[in-house]
Amino acid sequence: MAKSKVIDGYSYEFNSDGNIVGVFNHDDPFNAKIIDPNSNDFKTLVRTNGAAAAYNFNKYGGNKDSYENSVSLTTQEELNDFYEKESKDNKQSLNETEYPNIQNGISNPSVASKPPATSAYAAYKDSRGKKVGTDFFTYPLDIDPKQDHLKISKYKYARNEDSGVKSSVQGSRPPRVVTDSPGLSLGDRLYNIGKPKSQQIQAVELQQVVKGDSMLGNQLQGSVMLPMPKVVDTNGCEWGESEVNIFGLAALGAFQSGKNLVGERMFGVPKILETDALQGVSKEDLLAVEKITARGSVGKDMIKNFKQGGSALLNAAAAEATARATGQSISQDQILARTSGRVLNPNAELLFQGPVLRDFNFDFLMIARSESEGKEIRKIIRWFKSGMAPKFNSATFLETPDVFTLEYRNGTRPADVLKTVNRFSPGGLALRTIAVDYAPSGYWSAYQDSQPVAIKMSLNFAELRPIYSQDQNQDELTDTVGY
Repeated sequence: MAKSKVIDGYSYEFNSDGNIVGVFNHDDPFNAKIIDPNSNDFKTLVRTNGAAAAYNFNKYGGNKDSYENSVSLTTQEELNDFYEKESKDNKQSLNETEYPNIQNGISNPSVASKPPATSAYAAYKDSRGKKVGTDFFTYPLDIDPKQDHLKISKYKYARNEDSGVKSSVQGSRPPRVVTDSPGLSLGDRLYNIGKPKSQQIQAVELQQVVKGDSMLGNQLQGSVMLPMPKVVDTNGCEWGESEVNIFGLAALGAFQSGKNLVGERMFGVPKILETDALQGVSKEDLLAVEKITARGSVGKDMIKNFKQGGSALLNAAAAEATARATGQSISQDQILARTSGRVLNPNAELLFQGPVLRDFNFDFLMIARSESEGKEIRKIIRWFKSGMAPKFNSATFLETPDVFTLEYRNGTRPADVLKTVNRFSPGGLALRTIAVDYAPSGYWSAYQDSQPVAIKMSLNFAELRPIYSQDQNQDELTDTVGY
């Protein structure tokens, strides 16, 4: 981090990438106050020439020839995290926040049933800008959050402004830089009248790093902390075989030369032979393709008026047409193989066809060691079932189920996401299925209250958007295995 000097009563903090992460007000020279990144004051300040001056000096130093009329912000998430960190009381540390079942580092199952709003975990949730009082469940009750674990959080699916999140119909974009050019205010334009360009106020262009598309609503619907499961991630892309024979190559060649394959004497254009698609194709075969295509385009009988020019393609096409006329099914390749020992070259290639949406499967064996732990297990199962179920809206519409975020963690701080295993799409995941086996041992075994001794819960999640190269190549993932 680097902080600028005070400019017009404000200083600007930059991250390692040179992007602004915070703005401080220095009205009190002994106690600088950080400005809320969601406030209008912040949005105005980062568009001022003072912000541009601080940004350019931080990035280029005294090399004024390289200065830009632009300012780059970090992501909104990092802006919020930095603001929360700086605005906290110096005596309070995120390291001291605790999950509801842990007090002073000692397991305390008795507090598991207490409402999260009254637990120490409420402070942690409040620090993340979430609603205090949402459900928070753990299994086992005395799980230590400072050991590796899986945290699953639930959010309302957000697709439009009515749900509190504005999103476009395009919901699969990767992280990107968005540029905002608000222009000069009326006062600045009036100030510039009659002044030489060197003295005029210049418009500041604002560039901000935007996270990839997400369907997560603003409101947290609850969280569950579970033991570390078996971890497996599979990344892939769709690749498919593509075959193009001489007829397809001729069509590609006509496209490359800007000519229409049907109805034109395309082979009278010498450049047709220079196209990449037709490199190595003989002029005789091209002429045969032209004749076959032209005959077919005007609806003529392909057998009539064919001059036997000795082309195997012409002979095969004529034989195929004759076979069809007599009700037989014989392909050109079969005819060519029987008459000349050759077939049409399919020019096979493996071509990229699109991304793959990853899915993840988890199995959790939950054994109730006490009555309270049995209740917690039942709450967890119902919490997942409730979140993945569609919502009845009317006889016309159904609402989308809730969506989830998954994190492998070790600790309670935002930075405590594991680097040694994969991460999940920040855009959210859908819970496709939940399967609960109440007798995983093969026979029914329960306590006096009929709570099964052991329950096996199987979850199948799928990511809502693909993972792109831009996701994998973010600076914050340098020391990790990526998504």
